[in-house]
Amino acid sequence: AGGLVPLGILMNKPIREEEDTIKTKVLKKSSALLGVASLLSEIIAVIYASIAINKLVELPSPQTASVADLLSQNHNLPWLGANVHFFLGMMGFSLLVGTRVYLVYGGAVGNLAIGYSVAFFLQMLAVVNR
Repeated sequence: AGGLVPLGILMNKPIREEEDTIKTKVLKKSSALLGVASLLSEIIAVIYASIAINKLVELPSPQTASVADLLSQNHNLPWLGANVHFFLGMMGFSLLVGTRVYLVYGGAVGNLAIGYSVAFFLQMLAVVNR
């Protein structure tokens, strides 16, 4: 989450109406929104994880065969919330990296970086869906 603030929010250059292409304007606006959404998703993941840890420490837990059984039976919502928001934040971060490279270096290098970012984003989706 520490990289999201400078990458997605603080380092954005202002939109230059006369000089920027439509693609650049859209990427600048979307990268700011993606940075905010990814950061907030990571914060929500931390909150869900804190809730799960507090419940594990404060409440008595029944005997279960495994940790997975304990989480699925008694702490399903915090566990699911932490996982979903962590992955959403990381996926947004991966797209933000490619967008940032495109905005800083432009055309050839930027297109390659966005292609890598989208490829890694899709790979993360495939891994999560297994």
